[in-house]
Amino acid sequence: MSGNFEQDEGFPFLGISREARAASASRPFDSKKNVWVPDPEDGFVAAEIQSVQGDQVTVTTAKGTSVRVKEQRKKWKY
Repeated sequence: MSGNFEQDEGFPFLGISREARAASASRPFDSKKNVWVPDPEDGFVAAEIQSVQGDQVTVTTAKGTSVRVKEQRKKWKY
């Protein structure tokens, strides 16, 4: 198998470039602040928690919009 898969015409639809992958891997991630929230256009988008008031959470999405959503933490029992 050739290591030049990025030259394949279908690659933009199936994967991300090495540069994009490296940029994504170098971003900091905090499991207490970074979340996924529902989005009408994209299904779910990455977001960062800004504030919590009761069961309402205000987040800033990767699109730059501020959204208030209901907190949905699941308690896992083992």
